[in-house]
Amino acid sequence: MGERKTDAQVRLVFRAGVAFLLFTELLALTGIAPAPHRFLTLDPNSYSPFFAYAVAGVFVIHVIIYGRQAHVFTAFVIGMILATLHAALFFGIYRHWLLAVSTTCYYLGIGSCLMLGWLCWRHRGTTQGQSFANILQTAVLLPLFVNISWFYLVASSVLRPVTFDTTLYHFEAALGFQASAVASQILDRSAFMMLAGHFAYVALPLFAALLYGLQVRRDDSSANVLKVFLIVAVMGYALYFLYPAAGPRFLLGNLFPDHLPILETVPLKPTLLPVGYRNAMPSLHMAWALVLWFNARNFPLPLRAGFGLVVLATVVATLGRGEHYLVDLVVAFPLALIAQALCSLEWSVKVVRAALISAVLLAGWLLYLYVGAPLFERVGRLHWIPMMFTVLLTLRLADGLSRSVQPLTSRST
Repeated sequence: MGERKTDAQVRLVFRAGVAFLLFTELLALTGIAPAPHRFLTLDPNSYSPFFAYAVAGVFVIHVIIYGRQAHVFTAFVIGMILATLHAALFFGIYRHWLLAVSTTCYYLGIGSCLMLGWLCWRHRGTTQGQSFANILQTAVLLPLFVNISWFYLVASSVLRPVTFDTTLYHFEAALGFQASAVASQILDRSAFMMLAGHFAYVALPLFAALLYGLQVRRDDSSANVLKVFLIVAVMGYALYFLYPAAGPRFLLGNLFPDHLPILETVPLKPTLLPVGYRNAMPSLHMAWALVLWFNARNFPLPLRAGFGLVVLATVVATLGRGEHYLVDLVVAFPLALIAQALCSLEWSVKVVRAALISAVLLAGWLLYLYVGAPLFERVGRLHWIPMMFTVLLTLRLADGLSRSVQPLTSRST
């Protein structure tokens, strides 16, 4: 009964994702933003690394769950053949090795999609076929989300042209320094930090797939990182339209990060920005990295430490790219905790308390950033107190939730 219920949940979530994709395609007919299918072309520049690694996650899940079985090797061969054909079709695509890696990983994911799809058809009507279908439907949720999300990112800049970037810029100045500018200078001066930050930023879907595959492989019924990952995305995208901000790089242009203007010359009022997705507040990359770390706590120390490094690299990368302010990362903590609580197996007092406290923290920060601008300069560096309180309280509450996240699918054999 439990397995049939889990299978039904997988099908329901997958069908909901497909329905949402079709809804977005219809919504695109209004001309607000390009339809999701417009982003899927063979042009070598069309594959953003974030999408490429989301697709690559299908291969990672395939490998971890099925190990050395022949169909895994076949998927690898198919992927390498497709990557080679792509390189031949678009000569010079691999001039930068990072692009070579992401594009090759993308085609390995395509290879697994094709192989798992064929196995579903070959074993249709059997328990084994349903197991293959469960893994495939679950694994493609991340690339499905990424593909859909582009529409809403573009729509955010169209529907919310006026942003609160100057408010966030003044808040960051009240802390005593511009953290985003400092992080950007660190990335500019360190090739290693630039590489680590870049990979942590674009490969988060790959890390999520890795952790999910390990959870399924060890029958870890206490966690489902993909489910939490997607809930963070749904809530975060709604908040983008509620509190639009693009980041200091779009607010300041060429002045960022080495020639920051005098604070008095930056008007403390909503500002019309012609460019930039409104995806700064809160930082979903930070929330996703936290989700990975929360749900890796049942694993051995090396893996937990690895995801801890992903969190640290994400902090530097999100700030250093000039697309976030420090407070964006702080607000990501209660957002991640809300998603974690919503995925709990049971609504115990501990889970409800964590959900309510994180919701209050999230709403409180947004409200203060809406109306508290006149207080920024007066409060000044005392803002560090509520910021640290938010982070530490969230981590403490999350510690008790890492063992109670609902599984999305069971281990396949």
